[in-house]
Amino acid sequence: MAFTHFWNKNSGYMRMGTVATGRDIKKYCCIFLTISACLGIYGFFYYENQYTIHVDGRVVNFTGVEDFIPPFINYYPDLLVAPEHKLIGCAIPKSMSQLIINIMCLLYDEHRFLTDNNSLNDTWTTESAGNCFDCNKKDLRCFVRKTYEILKNISDYRHHFREMDGMAAHAAPLTWMCNFEKDLEKWDLLMIGSDFEERKSSSLHLANILTRQGFNETLVDKIQKDMTIGETAHSTHKSSHRQEAERQIREDPYIRDLLHKIYFFDYVVFPFKRDVLDKKYQTNFWKVPEE
Repeated sequence: MAFTHFWNKNSGYMRMGTVATGRDIKKYCCIFLTISACLGIYGFFYYENQYTIHVDGRVVNFTGVEDFIPPFINYYPDLLVAPEHKLIGCAIPKSMSQLIINIMCLLYDEHRFLTDNNSLNDTWTTESAGNCFDCNKKDLRCFVRKTYEILKNISDYRHHFREMDGMAAHAAPLTWMCNFEKDLEKWDLLMIGSDFEERKSSSLHLANILTRQGFNETLVDKIQKDMTIGETAHSTHKSSHRQEAERQIREDPYIRDLLHKIYFFDYVVFPFKRDVLDKKYQTNFWKVPEE
């Protein structure tokens, strides 16, 4: 005996008993497969990613951030290895990635790197010029809005993962990089600042990591010294364009609002100072679930 359900607008669902013939089974199988296919298509195009946030080792709930860009989307794991010393590095776009690439190339093959007269300040890749996201180069509102829209689409729907967007990779939150969604606790985070004291502190941190992994002292000293002098051609922290962008961010609440929605969780996951954020995001407004 098989059961099917029919909708009755007056009494709700009614269960009707029917005798299952061979033709009935085929018919119901076709109906079932059709429904399953429709659900599969819906799930493919409209599946939304779920994510969990841990703060100080505890799961926390957020409210009022439903339209924020979620963390831990595995989008751009640019991993570099020095296998002899069991070291993996990750170059994060626009976060002194060229310096990290150069360091890892040196660690991978010191002899070739030095024989070719390379240095840590070399630029090995080029970036194409042009209007970002078809925005006027001075229209920061347009660029930030389109950045938010494309990152939101990537985070919401799985089918956007088929092709990586170069601009999105450059603008994506740090939590999207390096397979952080799986192995964040295994990484030594190297906080590299733009001024001399910050770079000096970072170079010391890296030197300790390299020494721990068994690299020779002469090489470690060279890297530590070279990190504090010179800059790559990609460096932008002193440029007039950056200063103008920072001015627009300070003065335009629309731009700041979108930037908070894009990068807020980076300030939760990583040990960044939140005093640069708007005041409502500087406090711990999340809730810890009751156990």
